[in-house]
Amino acid sequence: MGSFKEDTFNAIREDYNEREETSFLYRYIKDHKREEISKALKKGKMSEKTIIKKKSSEQLQHQGYPVSGGTVPLKKRESNNFILDLVAAWYDTGKGITYGSNGSFSGEFDPEPYQLLYDKLNEENVDTAFIPVRIDPETGIGIFIVGKYHFKNFREFYDNPSLTCGICLMEWMEPKETGDTNLKILLDASSCHSNIEEANEFYVGAVNSDKFDFFQSCNDERLRDIPEMFYKYFEKPKNQKKDGFSLTEEDYQEAKEMIEK
Repeated sequence: MGSFKEDTFNAIREDYNEREETSFLYRYIKDHKREEISKALKKGKMSEKTIIKKKSSEQLQHQGYPVSGGTVPLKKRESNNFILDLVAAWYDTGKGITYGSNGSFSGEFDPEPYQLLYDKLNEENVDTAFIPVRIDPETGIGIFIVGKYHFKNFREFYDNPSLTCGICLMEWMEPKETGDTNLKILLDASSCHSNIEEANEFYVGAVNSDKFDFFQSCNDERLRDIPEMFYKYFEKPKNQKKDGFSLTEEDYQEAKEMIEK
């Protein structure tokens, strides 16, 4: 292993070179450099895709890790907050990539087509509708359009008599102490909305919370010799530290110096 900075930006660069438009960096730049991208688009010389790729490449170059490989002297320092947030997002998402049902980076979501569908379903009184809007692939937490046919008491969740369908955030519940092993979905009045964009805000909050607690409460201690990607679904071995990224004292000091320069 190299230094903290080297390991981090080498991994981000490798992910970018392999995935490009679906990479963490591309999506992060698209989501966090909107104003700069908009200004560049107004000049009419480049497409949005070209602008984002250019800015992604520049970001790696500025940190000394050009897309082509190797390292170069730093040319420009991005704002401290931007670099801190970018690195934090890379580790907070496990390996830098979080997808919604439309393959989008966390937080990036176009609600318009779903809102149009939802409004049409209500207009046509389709009370049996059950349509996924956005689902987190790691946990199954998702947003669904659900017709009133599937509710025992629709008015408990929606007091608007003109509605036929609702927009519901579904999460897994903690197992009952009675030993009930049936999987259940948390659905209460606070989970239901009539606006896709509002529901998406609750979705983003849910998938960024301690989303593996439910699975760890169901599963026994981690099995030996299973792929590392499944560790998050099991309780931690009693004598083992919590999984996830952690800095050594040396890494911390190096990261601090890197940011403060």
